[in-house]
Amino acid sequence: GGAGGGGGGGGWYETGPGIDLPTITEGLYHSHTNSLIADVASRWPVESRTYGPEFGATPYLPTGDAKTGIPFLVNEVPSLPPSSPYRRVWVTNPEDGEAVALDVAFPPDGAPNDPTAPVYIVLHGLNGGSDEGYVREFVRDRTAEGSVCAVMVARGLMDT
Repeated sequence: GGAGGGGGGGGWYETGPGIDLPTITEGLYHSHTNSLIADVASRWPVESRTYGPEFGATPYLPTGDAKTGIPFLVNEVPSLPPSSPYRRVWVTNPEDGEAVALDVAFPPDGAPNDPTAPVYIVLHGLNGGSDEGYVREFVRDRTAEGSVCAVMVARGLMDT
């Protein structure tokens, strides 16, 4: 029983003293009727596809969503300034005349000015932009080290 077809017990969770422990049997869940998938699974060594407690897995976080979200709830997140000091630069593609926006951040005053420091091109993903927390944190830390960061802003986002 239970959602997900997990192993032991009556489903996803087993009620314990003060905590619900997952009862999902670890392993590779796949279609046994699809011959291609079954062949791939049979050739895939168990030790390279199993993520159990002996390899550092957390038995109380059974899903990827839980493993992603819980650390943000229990760990302190450093405060960031409301926005990093970006300079927007438009770069035109000579092939099609289209332009892309780059939000460029330079080292703050007093930071080391090292011409050999790396320049980072940051791609923020499908949504978001240069003001996303994870981007601002990365830019803050790299510019403090003396690097320049250029965040490529996807078309249609952040007033582009």
